[in-house]
Amino acid sequence: QLIQHAMALFAPTREDCSDPAPAVVFLDLEEDIICFTATFLAPRDLAIFSEASEYIIALSSLETVWRTACIQRWENWPMYRTTSDHEPQSQPQTAPRSWRCRYAAVEEQAARTMLTPEEMQSMRWLFNYTPEAGGRGRSSVMEARFIFNHGLRLVLDGYSSLPCLLDASPSTLPDSHATGDSDDPENQLDVDFPAPEAARALRQLEVVAACKDISQQRLIIANFPPHSVSRIDSTREWLITNQNVTFVSCHDADPTSLGSYTDRGFLDRFSDV
Repeated sequence: QLIQHAMALFAPTREDCSDPAPAVVFLDLEEDIICFTATFLAPRDLAIFSEASEYIIALSSLETVWRTACIQRWENWPMYRTTSDHEPQSQPQTAPRSWRCRYAAVEEQAARTMLTPEEMQSMRWLFNYTPEAGGRGRSSVMEARFIFNHGLRLVLDGYSSLPCLLDASPSTLPDSHATGDSDDPENQLDVDFPAPEAARALRQLEVVAACKDISQQRLIIANFPPHSVSRIDSTREWLITNQNVTFVSCHDADPTSLGSYTDRGFLDRFSDV
């Protein structure tokens, strides 16, 4: 019955009810009951609910409802998962950010499909070969790092660092990353990429651009086949792959965690027998 009242929010209120003796007017309910009803709404409906009237906008308890929605939504997204460290903090002269605003901001971030070099350098990455390329599942997983040293470079323990180029379309990245003519491959790349690898990488990106699927971001590492950049639907972690290797971002709190990505033989268990 409470849900039915919630769905009829735009029906009778105190001010516009023409029925001289309505059985129940939703806005006459206690604040706790109204907010409890709101917990059953999907986030999109909750956003509409939150602006249904000045009375509802003023309900302080709705902030708790939005916080619960955030916790539930981000539970399986380690990059955004809510912890005590992520609680909004009051600043001396700044009002704390509402949970509703946080929800909208994270949804926007989680929907992004274009990675930036700065993000690559700030994240923890796990690397593995595919089984077809000699990967041994969990036993061959290693940590990878992306650093900036005369251009973006990949660092793997036991190997020399490798130069990288990230295909960055100005139309899909923040303005700070958009420079030059978007039709010129060199203007979409890190111009500090060292020669002679630069010419080779540019040729690879020209080949990629000629393919049908030009909507997906690509990463070039040295002279290896181009890597596709995407996100894992279930966790919103970043995924970088080609036919031989897999890179997965890992935001688990445990620094020894191997994450939860299991496709492409990434965490398979192999028997030595």
